[in-house]
This record gives sequence, C-alpha cells and structure tokens, in this order.
Amino acid sequence: MKRLLPLLTALALLLSAAGCQKNRIEQNAPRTGVLTNVFRGTEYPLPDGWSLSDVVPPVYDPAADTVRCLAFLRTETENEDGTISFSFKQRIFLLTPNGPAETEEVPESFLCGTFADDGFWCLAEDYADKTRHVLLKHAGETIADLTDSLDNAGRYVRQLRADDGGFLVLTEGAVTAYTGEGAFRFAVNGLGTFLSLVRD
Repeated sequence: MKRLLPLLTALALLLSAAGCQKNRIEQNAPRTGVLTNVFRGTEYPLPDGWSLSDVVPPVYDPAADTVRCLAFLRTETENEDGTISFSFKQRIFLLTPNGPAETEEVPESFLCGTFADDGFWCLAEDYADKTRHVLLKHAGETIADLTDSLDNAGRYVRQLRADDGGFLVLTEGAVTAYTGEGAFRFAVNGLGTFLSLVRD
C-alpha cells in the first residue's frame, strides 16, 4: 500500500504535465486568419451636419449593402435684433459605406413615414380651405386623403407602418388599416396609446 501512493502521485504528475504540453501546442498552432464570434461594424456616413432621425426606422438592404434612412439638418441663424432662428430640414438618404448615393425630398408638412418595398410612404398635413387634411403620399404624389376615416384622432398621428400590401396608421386613440391605394379597411379603437409604447 505504501508503494501504491507514490505510484499514483507520479501518474497524476505525468498526466497533468501531458495536459499542459497539449495546451502549449494548441496556443502555438498557426492561426488561420479567420475570426469567430467577432462583430465588425460598418459605418454608413451622413453628410456633415445631418443626423439620423428616430421618426422612421432605417432599413438595411444586405444585397446592395445600403441603408435607407430619414435624416434631419438643424441650422441656426442670428437675426438683426440678436435673436436666434432655427430651421429644420428632413431628407431621405440612401447610404453606402462610401457616403450618400442618392437623396429624396420629404414634404415640409411631414408627420410620419415608413419604408416599403416600393419606396418611402408618408403622411403629411395640408390646410386646404382652412381645414386640416392628413394625406397619404408616395414619391411626392398624394395617393389619398385620410382625414375623414381618421376622424378626430387624425390630429394625433404617431406612426405609419407598411403591412401586407397596405398601411397601418397609429394615432392617439386607434389603429387604422388602409389598402395600398389609401382605401379604408378597418379601425381598432383604444389600441393607439398601448401600441405607441411598443416600437419595432
């Protein structure tokens, strides 16, 4: 029995030394140059002074390696009387890793918008006949006047989302669904406040 203990100790030391040697060999093995579990971000720069807007979520196209987004430019101008005036511009950008590839104007009366497969859609205000109208627009063209179907909730429009060939308009008190041509489908009242807390 007295001989067995020294033999087991010697065996344990040999096995641990072999394990350490194996570790040294793995650490000194040539590297393949492939990193795993590492994320490398790509920057899609906006022009100087422009900032990404959180009103419309940006959309990434992996096939083209582009990002389509809404951005804004805020400028300050000092008036003759010493006061400062602010101006605010918004524009749609198609960004590449080398900078903007193209831009698109946004209506001045822009309320909210969304990117769909066929481009940028938005809701904008118009005050024809001194009455507020909420218009669905695409590529600078008015597609439909949604004012009547939005009723009083139209003054609190929060979001527009593309959905299955049509659109969802989120207001303060309801979610209203429309076809791609702006025809009314249905409305669910009372969900607006809850859904405004749930972002994409």
